[in-house]
Amino acid sequence: MSNVQKHPRCKHGMDSRFCALCSPPEPMKLRASPGHRTRLSSPTLREVTPTLAHALGAKEYNYVLVRTTDCNRTNPGPTFSELSSRTTKVHIAGLPFLWAVEEILRRAPNLKVFQVIPTQLRHMSAVHMGLLQARGVEVVTGHDRPEMAWGDGDVRVSKTYNALRKLLASPEKRAVLDELEGLGFEVAGFVKRYLCLNGEEYAPYRLLSEQFGIYATHDALASAYVYAVVRYLDPEYQVNERSTQLERAMRPRVEKARALAASAAHMTATLERLGLTEWPAGLPLSRVDELEHVLTAWRGGGFAQLSDRESATLIQRFGLEGKPVPTLHDVELPGGARLSRERIRQIEAKALSKLGFRGDE
Repeated sequence: MSNVQKHPRCKHGMDSRFCALCSPPEPMKLRASPGHRTRLSSPTLREVTPTLAHALGAKEYNYVLVRTTDCNRTNPGPTFSELSSRTTKVHIAGLPFLWAVEEILRRAPNLKVFQVIPTQLRHMSAVHMGLLQARGVEVVTGHDRPEMAWGDGDVRVSKTYNALRKLLASPEKRAVLDELEGLGFEVAGFVKRYLCLNGEEYAPYRLLSEQFGIYATHDALASAYVYAVVRYLDPEYQVNERSTQLERAMRPRVEKARALAASAAHMTATLERLGLTEWPAGLPLSRVDELEHVLTAWRGGGFAQLSDRESATLIQRFGLEGKPVPTLHDVELPGGARLSRERIRQIEAKALSKLGFRGDE
C-alpha cells in the first residue's frame, strides 16, 4: 500500500502542519524563552517548539510529566502522585485519556498548561477540551525534551520494531503470513505493510489505519492486532492480554478457512449447510462464521432491528443479494452516500454486534 497519504515535511524534518520554526517569530509577552507560538483553530490551543516547551516547563511552571501507559482510573500510576496544588503545567506521555484529564484536574486545581505531542492532539475530543477550557487551562502541543524533535528526513523505529521485522521476514514465518492474507485475514496485510516486508516506506499506525480503514480511532487497537498475529506466528512471543485473546480467537477461524480452501468436499458441505449454491464472490474465507450468523439473521427477520445503513452495509459486505462483495471504499449506502473505510467498518461492526455476533471472544 504505497499510496498512504503523508503530509509534507519541512526543512526541520517535522510535519509541516505542526512545525512552529517555519513561521516568523512573534513577540511573546512576559516570556523571554526562545521560540514562538502559532494560534490554531481553538482560542485556547497553541503550538510551541520543543525547545520552548522544555524552557517553559523548567522556568515558568511547576512542571509534572504524567505517564498514562499501563494505568487506569482505578490505578492511575506513580506519576499522578506528583501532582499537587502547586502544579501549573503537565505534559502527557501516552494517550490523553478522558479519565486522565479528569484526574489531573482533580489533583492539580491550579493547572494552567496542558501539553501533548502533536500526533496525540487528534485524541483530544470536544469533551476533553471543554473540561480544560472550563478551568481556564491552555492546551499546547510540544515535546517534553528538545531532543525529541526529529531531524531532516529522520525516521525512528524501536528495537522491538526491527526485531519484529527480522522475525517475520524469515521464510517460514513469511509463508504463514502470506497464507493468512490469502485466506482473507486483513490484519495480515496490515502487519506486512506496517513492518515494510515488501520494501515499502515506513508509515506509522495512524496513517496505515486510515488507509486500511481499520482501528483508526485508537493506535492501541492496531497494536493489539499486530501482536496477535505475531503471537500466532510465534506462540512463544510474549504479548499483552488483549493480543493473547485476539490470537486465541483467530486460531479456530484460521483452521476453518484453511479447511474450506483445501477441500472441495468441505466447501460443498459448508455451502449446503448455509443454504447457498456458491460462495459469495469476493468474501474472504476467514469470514465463514460471520456469514453463517448474518444469513441466519437475514432469513429469520433479525435485520428488522438494524438501521437502513446497517442493513445495506451487511447485505453488500456479505453478498446476500448475489452481487460481488465490495471493498469498504465501494460500499454505497441509501441515498448514494459514501463514507470513509473506517466509518463503514464501524457500521458493519455495530450491525454484527446487534445481531449477537462476538467474533473476538
